[in-house]
Amino acid sequence: MKYNWKEINDRLVAAIRPSSSAVALKYVKTEEELAQIPNVKFWSKPGTTVCTMIGVAAYWKVTVALRSENADPYCGKTNGILKRDQDWHYGVYLNSDPIKWHGQQADSRKHAQLMLPDLPSDDHIAVVVSPIASGDIEEPDAIIFSSDPGAAFHLLAAFVEKDNHQIDFPFRGESTCADTWNHTAVTGLPGISLGCRGDRCCGALGNGEVRYSMKTEDLLVALDGVDRLRSDGIEYPYYPDGVLDLENL
Repeated sequence: MKYNWKEINDRLVAAIRPSSSAVALKYVKTEEELAQIPNVKFWSKPGTTVCTMIGVAAYWKVTVALRSENADPYCGKTNGILKRDQDWHYGVYLNSDPIKWHGQQADSRKHAQLMLPDLPSDDHIAVVVSPIASGDIEEPDAIIFSSDPGAAFHLLAAFVEKDNHQIDFPFRGESTCADTWNHTAVTGLPGISLGCRGDRCCGALGNGEVRYSMKTEDLLVALDGVDRLRSDGIEYPYYPDGVLDLENL
């Protein structure tokens, strides 16, 4: 389906005033599929993470691809562009120097297994990310946002204001990708993370921001909800003394 991505981006900016661009993400399995995405810059530095790509796309407004051969081993295997080998499944990466997230390898292995149902298959050759306003990725697997928590609340509350339902978010510790864009791409559900160390060190996620993700269809529902809330006087950022009846000041 063709979307007017500039219009969607303009609506999003008006809705939550994010500090950086929302980013479209696409997992790519073939060279033919990769060649169909316009304006792609290929990241050439080895050992790079997907969250680094997201930060670059969000702030520098470029469409950039990370091929499997240049991916950080743990990140690449988690994000499906490198084969998940025994070391990944047995939790070696998060139980190794210089950064040990789990003091025992058994706990690191449990972490890997908890993430696995929400991860893309490991047969992709690249991940491509792009600011949504560019329209370079027509059908994203996930749209990724960074904003202050209040803005995240407003957009997600607008998403559920019609056909109200509960959204449950997984939290599995280090690895924002599993709880956000991987979770969204695999399950179709919104994802949110408080922001892991990797995303803050590599992905340009600000100390006052959270990371979250949605499918395109859900973002459009959320933006319609924002319009409805605005028509009833609820606008973000919130006026600290509540909602004013501007007709009767």
